[in-house]
Amino acid sequence: MDTLALKRKALHQRQLLQHYFAIYDAFQKYVEALTPFVKDGEPDNDLVAAEERFRLAFVEHESSFLEWRDGYEVINDGIAAFLDPEHFRKDEELFRMMLLLATTKFEDILKKAARDLTETRMRPHAGTGGAGTIVDPAQLHSALYR
Repeated sequence: MDTLALKRKALHQRQLLQHYFAIYDAFQKYVEALTPFVKDGEPDNDLVAAEERFRLAFVEHESSFLEWRDGYEVINDGIAAFLDPEHFRKDEELFRMMLLLATTKFEDILKKAARDLTETRMRPHAGTGGAGTIVDPAQLHSALYR
């Protein structure tokens, strides 16, 4: 692959990683707004707005959250649970379990996207003995959103 193609690919991967961080940020804000609902069962406007922001961010990259189960592609259980928060009403145990699953899925997606970006950036150095930069997702997130 030529240098220009590698740069384009790296740019695309960086933008994709930024999108994933934006979805994760919307998810975290949604979880914060959802927490009082889980405890007292009463939705408020902040929850409705946070839920919609997360949903809108999620649908753009929904395919990244699909997994194979019994021959069908389905949305990760943890993420899917947050798309319809009604079943969390006053069920803190279910909320914690699905939060763990969803967070694990986000971590997996972010690590893979960061790894892909790192590998693309290292390609020009592969034949020269130069070392590419290993990217930690947390450090990359802070660098992208300064």
